[in-house]
Amino acid sequence: IRISAANLTSIIDDLLDFARIEAGRIAFRSKDFDLLAVIQNTMQTAEFYGHQGKGIETRLVPDANLPRHLRGDPARLSQILLNLVGNAMKFTHKGYVEMRIRMLDESATGYRLCFEVEDTGIGIPGEKLPYLFDSFSPVSKETAVRYGGTGLGLAITKHLVEMQGGSISVMSSAGKG
Repeated sequence: IRISAANLTSIIDDLLDFARIEAGRIAFRSKDFDLLAVIQNTMQTAEFYGHQGKGIETRLVPDANLPRHLRGDPARLSQILLNLVGNAMKFTHKGYVEMRIRMLDESATGYRLCFEVEDTGIGIPGEKLPYLFDSFSPVSKETAVRYGGTGLGLAITKHLVEMQGGSISVMSSAGKG
């Protein structure tokens, strides 16, 4: 019952976020936060929900030059990273999921960071890559049935990233994560 309730809550949250984005009513907060703490909490959450006894190794590789304290929306950052790491965990049956964070540059207005998630999961066929961030667009019907989900997580993630001035991309091939 608990798992079903959590899944239903996740679906409702995705639908509400998607509706807010489509209506242009998504809100971002700006507050001081500890970047490393947000990332570590996100990884722990993903590990808790994603392992399911699979024995996947999780790795966190932060750049030594990362700023520790930032100003922004830690909840939205966590949501974005949890979608990315959660998907990696969902589609990985053995091996690892790794998150790398690098500082790209620093300016008077802030920092530009790069978050990379790598996994040893099932991968995505090349012809499906252009549609990965589309709404309600699973890689295949078979994947949708086997793994579930709303098909909104990555679409929401892309919108949240772009609304904050960032970009998101993917590199993958079938069977190679």
